[in-house]
Amino acid sequence: MTVTLQDVSMILALPIKGILVYFITNAANWRDRMFDLIGAVPAVPDDPTKYRVPAGATYVWIVEHFSQCPGDASEEMVQQYTRAYLCYVISRTLFADGGGRTAPWMWLKALSGWDSKQSWGLAALAYLYRQLDEACCRRKDHASICGSLVLLSVWMWEHFSVGRPKVIRYDAWDDHDNPLWKPTCAYKWDKVLEFNGDQKRMYIDYTNEFDVLTAEQVTWQPYGLQDNFAFIPDFQLNPKCTEESHLWQMRCPLICLYAVEHHLPQACDDSIWVISVYTAGVEGHEYRASRLGQNEAEEDQETGSHIMKSTSRSGITW
Repeated sequence: MTVTLQDVSMILALPIKGILVYFITNAANWRDRMFDLIGAVPAVPDDPTKYRVPAGATYVWIVEHFSQCPGDASEEMVQQYTRAYLCYVISRTLFADGGGRTAPWMWLKALSGWDSKQSWGLAALAYLYRQLDEACCRRKDHASICGSLVLLSVWMWEHFSVGRPKVIRYDAWDDHDNPLWKPTCAYKWDKVLEFNGDQKRMYIDYTNEFDVLTAEQVTWQPYGLQDNFAFIPDFQLNPKCTEESHLWQMRCPLICLYAVEHHLPQACDDSIWVISVYTAGVEGHEYRASRLGQNEAEEDQETGSHIMKSTSRSGITW
């Protein structure tokens, strides 16, 4: 059981159909290219050999320089501020990494064209799958999890009663008479009660409850059934949430830069609860272990082969 493309649509309303998010992430001359895209670039450290300089801008720097677009801004400046804002958002919500300080240059590069129509839904899910895989292999005390934690958290609350917060209320939502501005299913969890208590004790209780979880205690269809599917009485759902429902059951590779994962929604059926839980853990670790000695060139070659297979299949990659 895992997050699927249905959850990506219902929770994030991201497009599934589109061009794969796959491009060369070479950071050579990244400052010059960043200046071309947003009209500004972080200052070069006085001693770059003493401090590790990541290819990108810190979130603090982005807020300081792009928090408010001037009222008399030209069209080019508006596009620059828009790119900086989008880079800030996707770096913190869809492709969060363990650093937590810098928006990587590669995500700004992905925003170089406005008409690319990329498949951000596939990319977000592929990145989350890879980060979950890597998180399971970490052993250090300060190890963390990355990826779209909004997607993962809401998915867990929708499916499991364990750790589910109590919803307080909904605030009034102003969509400005634009249906594309309506909320997603994630809005159900906008206002919740916070958990209080000892974190270590709560973690033990949390894992203990999951260890005894049965298939009957899982909400397998949290978004409704048949005529009541995607019906939320408290607010109207964004039409983008169900627009690509015909793609939710497809079996296909999920690709995001270096990450290639598989989408297997048929493995999320309650009839194979025990089998899917067991095999997902075993096969996932075996697959991860087989990749530990893989260099960058080999990984790029593997990703490229999946892209060639995807583009040759009608209805999977567009």
